[in-house]
Amino acid sequence: MIYIMAALLFPGFCFPKSKFCFYTESMALAAVLGGFNGDLDLNNYRHRYELELIPFEFEQLMYSGVSSFFHRIGVSFEWYHFILTAITVFIIAICVRSLTEHSAYAMSLISTFALLETAWQLKTLTAMGMSVLALWWHYQKIYVSDNPGAMHKAVFLMLVLAAAQFHYLALFFVLFLFVKKKNHVFVMIKNMLLFDLIFFCFSDVVIKTAAKFLYSLHRYTQPMSIPSIMITIAWQVSAIAVVYCAQRYHKDEFSGWILQGTLLFLLLIPMYKYTVVATRIFRIWMVFTAIYISKLHRQGMRVSLYRILYDAYNFGSLGYWFVFINVYNGTESSVKYLLTNHILNG
Repeated sequence: MIYIMAALLFPGFCFPKSKFCFYTESMALAAVLGGFNGDLDLNNYRHRYELELIPFEFEQLMYSGVSSFFHRIGVSFEWYHFILTAITVFIIAICVRSLTEHSAYAMSLISTFALLETAWQLKTLTAMGMSVLALWWHYQKIYVSDNPGAMHKAVFLMLVLAAAQFHYLALFFVLFLFVKKKNHVFVMIKNMLLFDLIFFCFSDVVIKTAAKFLYSLHRYTQPMSIPSIMITIAWQVSAIAVVYCAQRYHKDEFSGWILQGTLLFLLLIPMYKYTVVATRIFRIWMVFTAIYISKLHRQGMRVSLYRILYDAYNFGSLGYWFVFINVYNGTESSVKYLLTNHILNG
């Protein structure tokens, strides 16, 4: 049964505008991710949930409160996991449907990489739902407006701060307040790279200082190997290159927002010196890059080159992060592990 559900995530590539495929994919995605019952990191969440060992730390206060509430009303961890997954998928599906006619295609892209890790990372899962909602609000109410009101900006900030209460990495999205229609792309690139250079020079001091306020950062104070850093940077820059080239071919308000937002993620590059966990921030944004790619030109079986390139990037990301790295480290691929440790297997 789980393999049938997983197969239902792919029809959108063939029937990009099908409402039936879109709704089927959304339900299948909730089932595939929410029904995972293996480990990876899920046992840590399960153990803390069942014993109510939930730390009420500032950077995860809302997650702790939600977990404590569900535990105290007698909800099993399996149902708790599924409910959080279903809510997140529902939020993402609504945002996707409102932004593109090719919603089934966008959902297939999102299902096959960006959301995969959330099957065992519950804080990232819940933060993703709130972050996607915040970014959707930013585009709809702030970016497209010539004079966005203070109330719209306040709502955006509240949504980002709520997401950060599930996972502190969501605080990055506050920077979207600097994403405006009047920004010049090349000036933005120059500023991002200048910041990266300065941050690289003082990163040790910045990270160790920040770790004094966010305890979770203590594990990320030691640099990774140079090959790991370079591969991670190349992975993100490849996505930026595809979006940049596609934007030159297809320009509108949404493409301008996507380009500026994607360039903003150049600021993550110095963080890859210490951890690949920061890639989760960019994976949240990949919900919107998938939506953008879905809007590119298509006539019958003739598909935009940039769709093909992004498809290759998406599946290459899946293969690298969830298959190759596992095999290289002598462990089972995360994709296979997800499918073989599932409640639908009986």
